[in-house]
Amino acid sequence: MGLGGGYAIALATWRGAVYRRCRVRRVLLYTRAGCPHSQRLRARLEVEGVPIEEVDLLATPQAMTEFLKLTKGRSIVPVLVRGAVVEVAPEGGTEF
Repeated sequence: MGLGGGYAIALATWRGAVYRRCRVRRVLLYTRAGCPHSQRLRARLEVEGVPIEEVDLLATPQAMTEFLKLTKGRSIVPVLVRGAVVEVAPEGGTEF
């Protein structure tokens, strides 16, 4: 049984409000061009009103060293970094 569109939008709005209230300063989203999981996560965060700084690893190869530290050597995107919390492929990912 799926959630209705109205419920999903209400939930996204609520989550966005929580993020704004918590004042998360920097939310990083590591992606790679063409990754459908990255595109979905980026879209969800935008709907929720979460400000993101996107790092495309194909366009910014110098970010790879920090990325591999955060993922403990895993080469999979998307990776979401909120403060000290690192989420590796939270809703599925693409290995490279």
